Amino acid sequence: MTKLWRQLSILLLFLTVSACSSSPAPQPYATEQGELILEQGVESHQQGRYSEAVFLFNEAANHFRSIDNQAKLLIALLNLAETAEIIGQQDLAYKTAHTAKDLAEQNNLAGQYFRAKLLLARIQLERGNIEHARKYTDELLAQAPTDEVALRLSALILRAEIALNTEPRDLQWLQRLRQQNPANPLYKAKILRVEAAYLQVTDLAATQEKQEQALRIYQQAAYRPGTANALAELAQTYTLQSAFTHAEDSVRRALYIRAWLNDNRRAGELLMQLANIQEQQGNLPGAQHTRAVMAQLESQPAMIRNSGVLNLLDK
Repeated sequence: MTKLWRQLSILLLFLTVSACSSSPAPQPYATEQGELILEQGVESHQQGRYSEAVFLFNEAANHFRSIDNQAKLLIALLNLAETAEIIGQQDLAYKTAHTAKDLAEQNNLAGQYFRAKLLLARIQLERGNIEHARKYTDELLAQAPTDEVALRLSALILRAEIALNTEPRDLQWLQRLRQQNPANPLYKAKILRVEAAYLQVTDLAATQEKQEQALRIYQQAAYRPGTANALAELAQTYTLQSAFTHAEDSVRRALYIRAWLNDNRRAGELLMQLANIQEQQGNLPGAQHTRAVMAQLESQPAMIRNSGVLNLLDK
């Protein structure tokens, strides 16, 4: 009897283990765990810790892939793409936005689809692929749901920027943009910057005024990417006014922000801008040194994470 009982016990244990391994019970905490990572990413993004947010959104995306939660995966991908673009990780942003676009299209999610297309259009414009950018933006303005107010306003802003690059004398998009009165101050700042870009050919004083207004809005909101953009654009206006000291100061301030953001790509663009300003002042050794720092940063991208990297400019 003892031997038979042992055999039955072993058989029951085997069946219990087999049942547990072959048909696991639902685990809702797996979804909650992914949502927690996603929320941490959103919190990091809101606090301006964009590199940390990129890591967390990527972790959330991988987590939702592992449980095949397509809806949550799409949200994580869109957040990842948009945050990566903010800190200059353009290739990651483009690839991720494309994946999100395809996923949204497969699931007939118009809002998320056009959110991805908007980012793709922005990147296409930055890369000089203006026709692609215009095609994407026109599609968005024609087909995006009317209740997607922020999305449509962002598309209108982008369309005005595209028109400036292709038809600078055609002011219809700028006029449409001027009719907007967004409650969000960051949208107001962006509209001011677009207006300034149109004015730069004809009225540098008015250009500077609008750029300074935009800069103040960004500074009050402590929005680093916008502040860096406004400073770089203001530096360009100062350069056209031959106010080279102010131009160099603005570029250097923008550089510190880009270094804090770990934005290697845009830091490189600012270093090129700084070198050009130094050349126009006749400071050829300074320009040569700045280009050497730029080349060093390009060959060693991890240098941007060193808080003292910009001290190299003063050596």
